[in-house]
Amino acid sequence: MVAGPQSLKTIREMQKKYRPDVVWAPITDESENKISLVQDRKSGERTTIYICSGGTCQLPVHTIREAEKLLTG
Repeated sequence: MVAGPQSLKTIREMQKKYRPDVVWAPITDESENKISLVQDRKSGERTTIYICSGGTCQLPVHTIREAEKLLTG
């Protein structure tokens, strides 16, 4: 999940690497109200990336490089 002003741009950049096991989700005002996993995960002015699996999320990161490290283990 990606929150913040550059969430869609960040997701598009991360999607350039093929990851068939990843579901990409921007956090919007609408999604916060409908999906419990994204509640309280909005980001103000800073883009924030959440890597989640099995209903839990790791600590948020703020760069694509940090997120890719988490995704590759």
